[in-house]
Amino acid sequence: MSSIRSGNDGLATRCTVAATMAFVALASACTSESTPPRESLDVPLSDLVVGGTVSSNGNAALFQTSLTNSAFEGLIISPDEGLVIDVPGAPERRLEARQDRAYALVPTTASMFFLRLVRPEGTLSFRVELPPPFTVNAPKSASRAEPLGLTWAPNEVSPVTIRASSPCLLKPIERGLAKDRGAYTFSPGDLAVGSITTKCIVAFEVERIGQIREAQGIITTSQLRTVTVETQP
Repeated sequence: MSSIRSGNDGLATRCTVAATMAFVALASACTSESTPPRESLDVPLSDLVVGGTVSSNGNAALFQTSLTNSAFEGLIISPDEGLVIDVPGAPERRLEARQDRAYALVPTTASMFFLRLVRPEGTLSFRVELPPPFTVNAPKSASRAEPLGLTWAPNEVSPVTIRASSPCLLKPIERGLAKDRGAYTFSPGDLAVGSITTKCIVAFEVERIGQIREAQGIITTSQLRTVTVETQP
């Protein structure tokens, strides 16, 4: 069985830099260059739309949210905005606003949460249920001259993205599958390295993706798992 990387720093970095998981397109809605974005508290609750992502690596969940108006114009999240996360069995957690995003990294193994926007005039509440958790199985070491297979419990209602990365690979690999069948095999030619004699430790990521769409919310969810394999010629 290969080792599983579960560091929360890696999850935060992956989800924060350049919105790599591609869940926050809604949150990136643009306003006119000549008009600065409005603050969220200047927009009535009934005209707000909550967007963003929730991703778990099995040990922690990273929440990223954005707010737009009903025309999908991006807003600066006011510091006093009441964006909170309710994790079953844990105290309520307030998201930290940073310009047009609000964040929280919550240590938890849970897969269901409530995201709320609380104001004196009312509350927007969303039940956020992540795709089913899973464990990726891979060999501890493998030859790059042979096919390399990953397996996990399938969930055919969810799309899945599979990635392979390493400083010694000629280029990173990303494959998207419309259905999560619980298995993927890399061909010998996929894992090309700079030197055929080089041992190369490759990180394989499997990301199971879901989405919640409501009248005032579009939230992308995911379960992300990483395994490392030492590959040899």
